[in-house]
Amino acid sequence: GAANEGGFFGRFPFGNCILSRYEFADVRHAILRVTDADLTLGGQSRTTADLEDRGATTARVQIPGVPGGLGIAVTHLDHKAEELRERQISEAIAHCKAAFGDDPHLLMGDLNSFSRADLDDEGWAAICALYASKGWPPPREESLVQRALRGAGFADAYALQAARGEVRVRVSPTVVGTAGAIASGGAGTVPAATAVERQAPHVVLAGWPA
Repeated sequence: GAANEGGFFGRFPFGNCILSRYEFADVRHAILRVTDADLTLGGQSRTTADLEDRGATTARVQIPGVPGGLGIAVTHLDHKAEELRERQISEAIAHCKAAFGDDPHLLMGDLNSFSRADLDDEGWAAICALYASKGWPPPREESLVQRALRGAGFADAYALQAARGEVRVRVSPTVVGTAGAIASGGAGTVPAATAVERQAPHVVLAGWPA
C-alpha cells in the first residue's frame, strides 16, 4: 500500500509491499502520518522535502498447515529521527494488534534503527564517525524502536537464529539503514530462514520465537 503519492524517493508512490506464493486474507494498510511539528524531532537537520508519511501493511498469508494463516506485517520507518521512528513503530504495533490479536505474527521491514549491542567496537566506531562527518549528534546506544518492540512482547528473530548458530553474517557497519523481522507469539510451526546476508547493523529476514 502507498504511504504517499511521491516525495523524497521520486515520483512514484512510496509505501510497502508483501509478496508471497500463497494467497492473502484480511489485507490492511495504515498510514503513519507526520506533521510539520516532526521537523524538530531528533538532532539531524531536515526540511519538509524529506519528512513524509510512512505506512504499515498487514496480511494473513494462507500457508498450508497453519490454521488462520501466518500474520505478516511490513513497515518502513523514518530515516532520520529516532524519536519519530519510536512513534511510528508504536503505531505499527497497534496496527498489528488490531489485525492479528494475540495470534503469532512477524513484523519486518526497514526499521532504520540499531543499538550499540548490534555492532562490534569497530562497527560502532564507524557509525559514530559517519554521524560526526555529517554534523549529527552521536547515535543512541539503545534503540528506541527495539525497546518499544520488546515492551510489546516482540522478539528479535535474527538474534534468535544467531543464538542457534543458524545464520551466516556479512556486516557493513557503514550502512545505517536497517531491515528487520521481529516475531511475536508463541511457539511457531513455520520454519525460520537458516541463512541471510546481513548488510546493515540490524538486518533480519525471517524467524520465529522458540
